[in-house]
Amino acid sequence: MYFKPLLTFFLAILFLSGCSVSNTPLSLISHKTTISTEEINDAFARVFPVQKKSSFGAIAFKRALLKPSSESDRVALSVALGLTSFEIPEGIEGVLTLSAGLRYDPHTKKIYLTEVTPIGVRFNDASLAQYVSKGAKSALNVIAVQVLSDIEIYQVKESFSARFIKNITVSKGKIVLEYGL
Repeated sequence: MYFKPLLTFFLAILFLSGCSVSNTPLSLISHKTTISTEEINDAFARVFPVQKKSSFGAIAFKRALLKPSSESDRVALSVALGLTSFEIPEGIEGVLTLSAGLRYDPHTKKIYLTEVTPIGVRFNDASLAQYVSKGAKSALNVIAVQVLSDIEIYQVKESFSARFIKNITVSKGKIVLEYGL
């Protein structure tokens, strides 16, 4: 009479304790895995270059490098770019620095940049930089935010555990994926 409920209870305890000892996403204790910034940059590199036309000229986002930031939930970005405009038909090279958060889409299992914030832009040729108007620099920041917010920076490997990612943080040069129920 008491054997079936007792057996069910015992098996449930055994199952849950086994899950909490292993690193499965079903564990009652949260589980974390890391992705190095090198892995992210390798995946990120496949997306570039990205071309964008605007009212002031054409922008080529040539490559981007993601680095850890001093803020725990943000990353720093350096984006190499080329700008061609009416004032500078031969083009000018530069680097745009940005800060961004990370967002995980559980449906596609991809990580995207979010809350992209421009920090600054530096042009390599000071003699040509004077021809880049304030409006163009401002628009460059807006366009960079739009372009980078839509770019997938990493595809989480297809697995059962990918459904249980609850949070993404940045710690000690690595992207930390936190799993839990």
